[in-house]
Amino acid sequence: MAALTVVFCADTYLMEIQSGRREVFRLWDNRKQALAVYKRLAVQMIYLTAVSAPGYAMFFWQKPYRFGSVPSPALFGISMAVFGVNILLWGMASVTTCSQLAVMNKGRFLYAGNMRELLMQARKRIWLCCVDDENEAHRIETQYQVSSKQFADRGLQLRVISEEKPHVTATCVPCEATLEDAYIYMSNRDIDIR
Repeated sequence: MAALTVVFCADTYLMEIQSGRREVFRLWDNRKQALAVYKRLAVQMIYLTAVSAPGYAMFFWQKPYRFGSVPSPALFGISMAVFGVNILLWGMASVTTCSQLAVMNKGRFLYAGNMRELLMQARKRIWLCCVDDENEAHRIETQYQVSSKQFADRGLQLRVISEEKPHVTATCVPCEATLEDAYIYMSNRDIDIR
């Protein structure tokens, strides 16, 4: 049950990060954030309890051997209370521990902290460059760190990691850093690829 709770709650938290709702969540005051976390935990607790209760009810319905004279309904109530505490504990653990991360390179910690601070490290160092052909994209890739390359309506879009605006013929505009950009920036900031 603990494993199911951790996976379920951590997956919910991860979906919030990927959808961007987490960034809006951070704009709320602390009281409203805490209330939202409590509501999320309550929904998760109700769901996981509803999933586990029928299974345990069937177990006790079969009249298993019991040590002592505690009646089955009381054992069922005790087990559901234990599940409630278990779900609450592991649900809280997944919400609180999933906000911390670390970046390592060759056994050395480059960063340890939360996601927001990591994104701040790469802020103003990510440029979205639009190019017309693959040759121009290749030239940019040999001169700068590129975190991603995607086909767009008018050619290719490259996410370039650079301390200053890239000196290329392509149109480059600053853009918000993603977690991938920040990871690549932190991993390679001591390395000059030129």
